[in-house]
Amino acid sequence: HSDANYIQKGRNDKKLQQEGVLKDHYRKDKNLGQGDNRDLDHVISANEIHLDAGRVLAGLDGVALANQDSNLSSTASSINRTKKQHSVDKFLQDLPHTIQKREAELGKLGQQLKNMPQDTPQQKHEYQQVQDKIRKKQQSLDELQQVNANGMQKVDKKARAEYEKQINAYYQSTKFFKSSLNAAGTAGVKMGMR
Repeated sequence: HSDANYIQKGRNDKKLQQEGVLKDHYRKDKNLGQGDNRDLDHVISANEIHLDAGRVLAGLDGVALANQDSNLSSTASSINRTKKQHSVDKFLQDLPHTIQKREAELGKLGQQLKNMPQDTPQQKHEYQQVQDKIRKKQQSLDELQQVNANGMQKVDKKARAEYEKQINAYYQSTKFFKSSLNAAGTAGVKMGMR
């Protein structure tokens, strides 16, 4: 998150958000408004890129790959924070269960609110805290229910195509062939020595 491109993309998206024209490709027909909480999501998680053996063999910088524009997408904070380091496919697979869980949490909080007394200032304060918690969870649930699976998959497909193009460029380079010949020669010499 301290990468220069990540920071610049965040600034650019903030400006678009303030103008009311920043598209949230993870939700159906939504632009992020000025008051919306926004996060910049790594479409392919930084962790997945870091652990990718192909990237390591290619000698490519994981931080640079994770923070290129094609892999960054602004969305509602609740969506990004629910997605965490999961792939888009895993997030979408878990989404129905996540929504059910949030609905159950809201039901419990609603019951708790009904049974709360409001006689003292402390009790009123605690009642207000539960109301705020319900409001935030409801907003998060609403945003999750607006998820556009096709939109997310489209963004993911585009990000992965760009990522794979850069990884595959190494495997088609002379550097890869030289490394392969060198490794094969070394292995041949070792076998001959045995």
